[in-house]
Amino acid sequence: MADIFQLNLIKQDRSAWDRWRDKNPLTRVDLRDADLGGMDLAVINLKDTDLSGANLTGINLEGSLLINTIFQGATLSGANFSESELENANFRSADLRGAYFIQATLDKAVFTEANLEGADLSEADLTEANFHAALLSHANFNATMLLLTDLSDADLREADLSDAHLVGVNLQGANLSNANLSRANFSGIGLRSPAIPDPALTNLRGAIFTGADLSRADLRGVDLTGVDLSSAILDGTIFD
Repeated sequence: MADIFQLNLIKQDRSAWDRWRDKNPLTRVDLRDADLGGMDLAVINLKDTDLSGANLTGINLEGSLLINTIFQGATLSGANFSESELENANFRSADLRGAYFIQATLDKAVFTEANLEGADLSEADLTEANFHAALLSHANFNATMLLLTDLSDADLREADLSDAHLVGVNLQGANLSNANLSRANFSGIGLRSPAIPDPALTNLRGAIFTGADLSRADLRGVDLTGVDLSSAILDGTIFD
């Protein structure tokens, strides 16, 4: 359960919260299972906070800066961010196992090296978000918008990306083995960069692309062992 003093402070006075954190940098912040739904948390310092199981539905971070460390290193396992406005939020190295981001807006959010195993990001807007080297195995990306999203070196084993839009996404070195990519839109995607000598290849072993749009995709050098391409759109797709 959350620390009652800390919970009341963050709900009542945002400036007092930041002053208290500045004066108590070594104090463990415990907001487990807290109900912060609908709050304006822009520029509030929640770095390294324990918010596991917290209700953060409908929160607003509008006005936060790219350099904001709001959730960096935080423990957010099982937290619920559904339908929240999280543009530019920083979740670098955060523990987000089993967290919920259903229909959340996450434009340019940073998830570098975060752990989102089993997280639910279905129908979220992840335009230009950064998931470099993130742990995303068994995560749910059903019907998400992944426009220009960075998934390089991410672990997406057995993730569900069915019906997702992956236009312009960076999958260099990503592990998509046994992932479900049914009906996903990969139109024009390149899974290796000709500008980089011997680039890390995307791992697609056992992935399911049933009905996916891979038109004009560049799959040269990609291991397609066990990949299901039945009913996939392959107009102009480049293979070895």
